[in-house]
Amino acid sequence: MSPTVVFLDGYHLGDPLFISGLARDLVARENGLVLVHGSGERGERALESLGLLPKAENGVWLVEGDDQRSAVERATRELNREMIHELNEQGVVAVGAMAGGRGLIKTHEGEWTVGRKSWVDDLVRQ
Repeated sequence: MSPTVVFLDGYHLGDPLFISGLARDLVARENGLVLVHGSGERGERALESLGLLPKAENGVWLVEGDDQRSAVERATRELNREMIHELNEQGVVAVGAMAGGRGLIKTHEGEWTVGRKSWVDDLVRQ
């Protein structure tokens, strides 16, 4: 059976108590779960730190160049590390992975496609 996939939107990512509450609910869960998230407010603040007025389209920060892309990616990685830490502290076995870095999500000519789904299935089963 494939894991359940849950997307955490910017609202929930911005709530400092949400992840600890979610962790308490997940401790009792027997099936695997994949949490998917973007950078949320962290990406916005990262772009603002570069002196930019961030704009998003369909929930994705519009960036130009490697410095802006790297700033948002760093913000996302930091958020991911904090979420994984909180989940583990609450007793949830959690592993963080950046989808692009693992080939889990791919883009080709502006289109997003699923990459290595079997890798996620195997990880969740373990």
